[in-house]
Amino acid sequence: MFKLLQSIGQRRDAQPLSSEPAPSEILALRPLSALARLKSAEGGPLLQMRHKAAFEQLARDFRAGFVTAPAGTDWRAFGADGNPARLRVDEPMFRLKARAAYEGAICHLGHQSGDMIRRLMQEGLTLPVLERDYSLPRGQGKVSVRDALERLAVYYGI
Repeated sequence: MFKLLQSIGQRRDAQPLSSEPAPSEILALRPLSALARLKSAEGGPLLQMRHKAAFEQLARDFRAGFVTAPAGTDWRAFGADGNPARLRVDEPMFRLKARAAYEGAICHLGHQSGDMIRRLMQEGLTLPVLERDYSLPRGQGKVSVRDALERLAVYYGI
C-alpha cells in the first residue's frame, strides 16, 4: 500500500505522440477538396463557389454548436453584441442557436441528403464509400452531393 501511495505523485512518461495525423484527421480538413477537382457532365467544375460557401457555413454552425468553440468565436451571427461580460452569460444560448441552425439546415436537405452531407463533413467520407453506403450507382454520388449542396445554398440564401 505504501508503495502505491509513493507512486501516485510520480511523473509517468507518456508515449510520444505520432507526428503523422490519423487518416480521419487528414480527410476532415478539406472534405470537399476531392469533389472540387471533379468535372460535371458539361465539362465545367462540379462545385461552384456558392456550394463551397454553403458547406463552410454548415461547418461553422456545426463547430459553433457542437464542438468546443475557440476563444475568438464570432457569436454576432447568433445575436451577440460583443460585450464580453454578457457573452459569458449568453454563450450557452448562442450555442443552442448554432445547433438549431445546423439541425435546420440538415432537416431542410431531407433524410438521405442531409445524412450524406453530415457524414461528408463530420467523417470525411469519400464518394465511393457514400455510393456504397447509400446503394447509389457508380458516379451518382457526386450528383447527389452536388444536388444536396445546391439545396443547402438555397437554404442559406447564397
